[in-house]
Amino acid sequence: MKKQKTIVLSFLITALCAVSAYAAPAPNLRVTLQGPSTAAVYSPYQYTATVKNIGNGAAANVKVTIDLPETDTSPNKYILGTLSGFNTQYCQVVTRKLVCTQSGNLGNNQQRVYTFNFELPISTKTLSIKATGTTTTPNEVDPLNNSQTLTPALSYATNHLISADVLISMCSGTGLTSFFECALFPSSQQHVMFSLNSDLTVTYSGDIVGQWDQTQGDSRLHMILNDGSTYAEFNGFARSTTCFEGLTTFTPGYGGYVAPYKVCVQ
Repeated sequence: MKKQKTIVLSFLITALCAVSAYAAPAPNLRVTLQGPSTAAVYSPYQYTATVKNIGNGAAANVKVTIDLPETDTSPNKYILGTLSGFNTQYCQVVTRKLVCTQSGNLGNNQQRVYTFNFELPISTKTLSIKATGTTTTPNEVDPLNNSQTLTPALSYATNHLISADVLISMCSGTGLTSFFECALFPSSQQHVMFSLNSDLTVTYSGDIVGQWDQTQGDSRLHMILNDGSTYAEFNGFARSTTCFEGLTTFTPGYGGYVAPYKVCVQ
């Protein structure tokens, strides 16, 4: 008799657990982000963010947030790159993020797909794109699969120089990482003509002010400039067959100021 009671009790516990699990279904959002593993700078590529509910309960108010690279400008920040090609019916830009929502619950095995185009600029910092899905339905099964990040490797044009007259466009500030940040404010830019000579000297108005080289390849331009009191070093990458972009740092440091340059063959 005791054995029969134990069996009955075990059966009841199992049944109650099954009823409890059935009575409290929960969603499980899985987010994937697809895009290029390598991206040529200043070229648009399509990215696809997919949110799928792989749980056994519906998810309410599902939102997909795309975190994009940000400028280091101050006091205001901007998207560091060019965003386009998204469906404005479902997606909008909110504080430099692309936020996508649709009405209605997302049921079991249902998914929503959002695409957008993005151009990555030349920058000294790592440029990543991250997609994250959220729901207001509580007790989601596995929040760890709600996001995915892509960090494409950047590729550059080639621009082999023997000698050239170049127009340097620049701005300056602290914490800047990209000439893209200068391009946001045309009035902040200065422009000056230099000559890159075949003997690897740099001249300004006929005076030698530095040296240049492409020892790291045709996609790179390196310059060292010296006005007698300031040592400036430029490390640039080819954005096209005529222009390089990169960051110039100074010695002495001038309180952390740097100058993004765009160097274009004339």
